[in-house]
Amino acid sequence: MRACRSVVRFAVFVALLSGCADGGLSAATETDLQSAQDTWRGAGISDYQLVVTSGPNMISPDGCEWSSAVRGDNVETAEVLVGSEFGCLEIEWSAERLHALVAELVLDLRRFESPEFGQHTMRVEYNETGVPTVIEYDLANGDDEELLYRIAFSMG
Repeated sequence: MRACRSVVRFAVFVALLSGCADGGLSAATETDLQSAQDTWRGAGISDYQLVVTSGPNMISPDGCEWSSAVRGDNVETAEVLVGSEFGCLEIEWSAERLHALVAELVLDLRRFESPEFGQHTMRVEYNETGVPTVIEYDLANGDDEELLYRIAFSMG
């Protein structure tokens, strides 16, 4: 039951942050994502920690910080380190969940590919194992949907 609520909260969280796009931007980001996912699968890492930090956004004016420990490919612990319960939903971050977030944002960009929407921002940086370390997203002409995540990844 807790897992279902977590998935629903995550979907709502992504939907709230989503909103417009540029075809070249989404295509390049999608290609980079596929390459990162392949690298991640090839790395065979099953035990790691993530600290995901967001800046101020429409959900939390103070930003959020989450910590997750993954063991045997399952999230073992997840907690909100910074931010209110309302503004910073409990999210069980994993490399796969970060990849899923990027994929959702790319789909959102595709929804607004027409040049009339303007130039959008989507920047994702990956480490050598294929884990996103920066996810930056902002739709042109959109209201308060921008986000910036910085991710610290460590193995062990």
